[in-house]
Amino acid sequence: MRSAQVKQLIRISLTDSRIVAVSLLFSVALFAANQQATLYEIQNPRWVFSMGLLILFSPIAHSFILIRVRSLLNRESISFIKRGLAASAAFYPRLVVGEILVSLATAAGLFLLLLPGIYMGLRLSFYKQEIILHGKSLPAALRASMALTRSWSTIGSILLILAPIYGVEMLVGYLAGSIALGAWGVIMAILAAAAGFSLMNVLITAVYLEMEPQ
Repeated sequence: MRSAQVKQLIRISLTDSRIVAVSLLFSVALFAANQQATLYEIQNPRWVFSMGLLILFSPIAHSFILIRVRSLLNRESISFIKRGLAASAAFYPRLVVGEILVSLATAAGLFLLLLPGIYMGLRLSFYKQEIILHGKSLPAALRASMALTRSWSTIGSILLILAPIYGVEMLVGYLAGSIALGAWGVIMAILAAAAGFSLMNVLITAVYLEMEPQ
C-alpha cells in the first residue's frame, strides 16, 4: 500500500461524517460499559456486562462502517442507512457468534501464551469482511480469513496497522485514568477509542479489498 493511499485512508477514517458518527457512538457505549468493568477484568462479575455489550453492538457498528468503506473506495453511490441496516439484520446472528468464537480463540491463545493469541487474532482479521461484504456463512468466512492471511507478509501488514492503534489507545486511556483530568480525560479516552476503531476498520478493510479476488 503506497503512502498516498495510506494518507487517503487516514483522512477518510477521521473526516468521513458517517464513519466518525458510528465510531463515536460505539466508543461512547463501550466507555459506558467499561465503567462497570474493563474488557480485561475477567475476574470482575460485571465483566460479563461489558463483554456482552461489545459482542452485541459490535456487529452493527462493523456492518455500517464496512459497507461505507467499500462504497467510498469503489466509488459506489449507496443509501448508507438502508444498506447498513440491511447488512446488520441479515448477518447479525453469524457476526455475534463469530465475535464470541474469535474472542474465545484469541483469549485461549493469550492465556496459554501471548503469541498464539495474537497470531490467531491476526489470522481471523478478515472474517467480518467476508460475512458483511460477501454474505458468507461463519465457517466459510473463518476459512477464507485463514486463507487470506496465510503469508507472513499479510500478517505483518495487519500487525503494523493494529499495533500502533492499540498502543496509542492504551496510552491515552492510561493517561486519562492516572491523571486527574475530569471530563477532559473522559473526552480524550472516547475520542482516542473512536479514532482507533475507525482507523482500524478502514485500514483493515482496505487491505482486504486489495487482496480479494476480482
